[in-house]
Amino acid sequence: MTVIRVPTRGVRFLLRFGLAVLLLLQLYCAAFLLPDSLLPPVRDYRSSSIFSAPAGPEVQIIEATAYCSCPICCGAFSDGRTASGSWATAGRTLAADTTLFGMGTCLAFEFGHRTVEDTGRVILGGIVDIYFDTHQEALEFGRRFISFDRC
Repeated sequence: MTVIRVPTRGVRFLLRFGLAVLLLLQLYCAAFLLPDSLLPPVRDYRSSSIFSAPAGPEVQIIEATAYCSCPICCGAFSDGRTASGSWATAGRTLAADTTLFGMGTCLAFEFGHRTVEDTGRVILGGIVDIYFDTHQEALEFGRRFISFDRC
């Protein structure tokens, strides 16, 4: 009588691999193929009246945060360059959602003018990120609502 041996390591590997593929397929379907009625509503900041006002003397309010070019704020591979290609400079550089404020847009705050030169992965909608030279200055500024106008 001949005994057929099944390679158990290979079978276990195939079963685990198959389960992993099924799990990834299920996650993909859940994330990308759900009908819109099952997804939570998303707030569209661009339709807000605060951001749809034309440029002019009308003062508006926006949420402002602060950052510097350190690894804590910008990641381990940050070299101080902005999304526009210029060097981040305190007193000048501002990160914003470019769908609301295009690159090069000048915004006037009570503490001075800043130019949109940068973007950020969490700078979406009604948030601007103001550049400071040091991490301590950025921490001291924190997160606040400030008034602004377009220059």
